Amino acid sequence: MEKRLFDELAVILEVSPHSIKSCASLTEFRAYDSLAQIHIASMLENVFDVSVDPEDFESLDNTETLLGMIVKS
Repeated sequence: MEKRLFDELAVILEVSPHSIKSCASLTEFRAYDSLAQIHIASMLENVFDVSVDPEDFESLDNTETLLGMIVKS
């Protein structure tokens, strides 16, 4: 599950999956912006069947949070 998440995030953020593993926050990446947040929310819904409310978009900047959302679903 973690590998799949990192692979998906790497495509959205245009980086290698390895660089995501070592980051503290997705905001470290140049490609992370409001559009990336929308893509991440869409990816969570389509790939992991996680429903993301619009008010949760701001929390989509941390891999631990994303993994937690996936585990809860």
